[in-house]
Amino acid sequence: MTTPSWLQEPPSRSFAQALAEEASAQLTKIGFPHSRHEDWRYVDLAPILNHTFSLAPNAEPEYRGPGVYLVNGQGIHNHDLPKGVRSELGQALSQSEIDPYLSAGVDSTAFSFINTQRFQDVAAISIDQNLTAPLNIYLMQLGDDARTMSHPRLSILVKEGVRAQVQIHHIGQSAAWVNAMTDIQVKENAQLDLSLVSTESEAIRTDALHVKLYQGARYQSHYFDTCTPLRRIDTQVDILADQVNCQLFGLGLLRDQMALHQRVHIRHEVPGSESSQQFKTILADRSLSEFSGLVSVFQNAHQTDSTQLNQNLLLSDHARVISRPQLCIDADDVQCAHGCTIGQFDPESVFYIVSRGLSEKEAQALLTYGFAEEILMSMTDRQLKESLEGLLQSEINYYV
Repeated sequence: MTTPSWLQEPPSRSFAQALAEEASAQLTKIGFPHSRHEDWRYVDLAPILNHTFSLAPNAEPEYRGPGVYLVNGQGIHNHDLPKGVRSELGQALSQSEIDPYLSAGVDSTAFSFINTQRFQDVAAISIDQNLTAPLNIYLMQLGDDARTMSHPRLSILVKEGVRAQVQIHHIGQSAAWVNAMTDIQVKENAQLDLSLVSTESEAIRTDALHVKLYQGARYQSHYFDTCTPLRRIDTQVDILADQVNCQLFGLGLLRDQMALHQRVHIRHEVPGSESSQQFKTILADRSLSEFSGLVSVFQNAHQTDSTQLNQNLLLSDHARVISRPQLCIDADDVQCAHGCTIGQFDPESVFYIVSRGLSEKEAQALLTYGFAEEILMSMTDRQLKESLEGLLQSEINYYV
């Protein structure tokens, strides 16, 4: 498919031009997404293609507390950042300072290359010391015009031996198109716990994350999604050295005609590393969930240990699930497993709970909460976990 005319002329900017040219070449190579492409067969792009979008104007943030604020993809606003965190505009850095921390995009999605073509600035965040509290990053889409778009770009660097928690919050009042890209590097023996929360946004969202993990790094991420009409998240994790541990978790609550598309590619490029994936979705009405997880074990990447599991709870006969956990193994001496489950309530479990004095609706609510709770229990930040538990409890009544 031809790239829409309103995306064919990237705006000029004063930095990262070589990267933009590389992204343009990649976009030409793979082409604009189309339903004939296997990776996009189930993604309804009509909300993007049927409209002409213009860049969202600059706006002031709505402060929620300490953190980094990126509004409509333009500029950054730093508010009471903790000690050891530096947040700067990419255009304020030299080319040699910013280029090593940006990638052209993620191979599975053309939208990541469009972001690299069109981002107006980069929020370059460096974490140099252990953090005692999470660093909050707010990606805000503000304004009343639903025909605007933004291309927020983040770069997060966790220095050697540093431990940090980062929470990225998608917030928006507008049903616009937000096309975000985040580059993450976790250096030697560093640890990052990342949470990506989308519970206060009506925007169409296409997200890409490119994660690079170095020797001894520990990386854990949690995705929590609800209320977004169309959401696609492409995650690529490059494991570049041994003794790396990578854990990815996700939970989606979908209803009406919401659609959530998750694509994960973990690349074990060297021996002696571990990865795990666990993604769960609860679906009602005519919602749609697609999960495509690929683990690539490169040649000679022996002693790799990797698992992936996608679990889905269907609460409607009209909801749909597409699940494709995959392995590509080119090495011996590995332990790899993958699987998926798709189903409704177990009648025997419902009967057992009802026999203990609860109503059928209460039994279903209890089982739904128990299905989702496993993901929340793996979170390390107590305050965020309690907040999401409260949101889950308030939402469950709709689903059952």
